Parts: sequence; C-alpha cells; structure tokens
Amino acid sequence: KGAPERILSVCTNVAPGLTLGGFSIVVWGDGGGVLGRDCNNNTSSTAVACSVALRGRAVAFALLNVLLLVHAFNCRHERFSAFSASWIANKTLLYSLLGGIVLTVALIYLPVINDHVFRHASIGWEWGIVVGGVVVFHAVSELYKFFKRRAWDARREQLSAA
Repeated sequence: KGAPERILSVCTNVAPGLTLGGFSIVVWGDGGGVLGRDCNNNTSSTAVACSVALRGRAVAFALLNVLLLVHAFNCRHERFSAFSASWIANKTLLYSLLGGIVLTVALIYLPVINDHVFRHASIGWEWGIVVGGVVVFHAVSELYKFFKRRAWDARREQLSAA
C-alpha cells in the first residue's frame, strides 16, 4: 500500500469507531441501553423513552462532523504535523472549519431542525465526548504521521547510502 492509502485506512477506521463509541457511551453508559420505541415518528425530543437515543444520535452527528473537519485540516500534508504549518495560511480552510463547527452546533440546537429534520435532541455534558473524540482522533493522526516521518527518513538514508 502507498502512503495515501494507509492514512486513509487509519482515518476511516478511527473516526467511525469513535463515533460509534460516543453513541454507545450516551446510550449504554448514561441511558442504560433504553433506546425507546418509535422514536423516528415521535416529534417530541422530550419523550423519556426516546431522549437517550436522540441524544446519542446528536453526539454521533456532532462527533462525525467535527472529525471530518479536523481530518481535512490534518490532510494539509501527508507527513508533517498539523501544528507545523500555519493555521491561518489557508484562510478558506480555516473559515470552512469554523463555519462547519458553527453549523454543526446550530443544527443540534435549532428546535425545528433537530426535532423534525435530523431527529435528535440538544446535548449538554455530551460535548465532552465530542471534544474527547476529537483529541483522540488528532492524537492517532499525529502518531501515524510521526511514524511515517521516521520511516521516510530511514528510507531516505538507505537510498542516500546506496
């Protein structure tokens, strides 16, 4: 496999796992696994039986959206850390990242959109899960790039010695 395929593989395995993990923490960790009944047809996010499932959906939605935005920021370079490049060098990407985060938050809290369109509920403490997931995702991505830099340097040394 080439390098782009490997980083794609790392990110395509970590992001969904974190998203599923965030949903699971809300549903089984906080809600005891009670998913409710007929929650897609229930228009009220205050229904006790469905509130856990709707909050879990909101966490999964927020986490996946923010992870994709962070991934776009990480993809600025295959090997170098996201912190090595200037964050404001690409203003379009920076504005897209900030706009995407604002839009994600708005879609979770706007009453008609979260109840009737996306069928999820507003979240509170669950934002900690989102932040934690982003930190883990970014750490895995940076760790992968670190090992890739070491392998790249070793390969370059082998080629220059030959």
